[in-house]
Amino acid sequence: QCCANLLSPGSAEREKALRSIFRTCRKDGLVNRQVLKQFQSTVSTEAYHCEVVQDAPRYDGVKSLPETWTRSLGRKRNPIISVGGDVIGSMAHNDHKMRKRWEK
Repeated sequence: QCCANLLSPGSAEREKALRSIFRTCRKDGLVNRQVLKQFQSTVSTEAYHCEVVQDAPRYDGVKSLPETWTRSLGRKRNPIISVGGDVIGSMAHNDHKMRKRWEK
């Protein structure tokens, strides 16, 4: 939010700073819905597509964030978040589905 508030909208400096911060969050596993929505609302569509959407894996047919991006959120089972910021599943749900398959 600081970059969004302090740097001029549309400036190359702002975009570069926001992308750098987002990459750090990704690397550290700290991308949650709020981080994703804030990033999406403050960078260009092209930057968002390049940083988030382009190489996103699919979960039940929906592009989602890699698990490594959310691994350090402090929850035992982190949510699965779509590239649009919606929660589309959870690791606990996946575990439940696998247990059901094993029981058959």
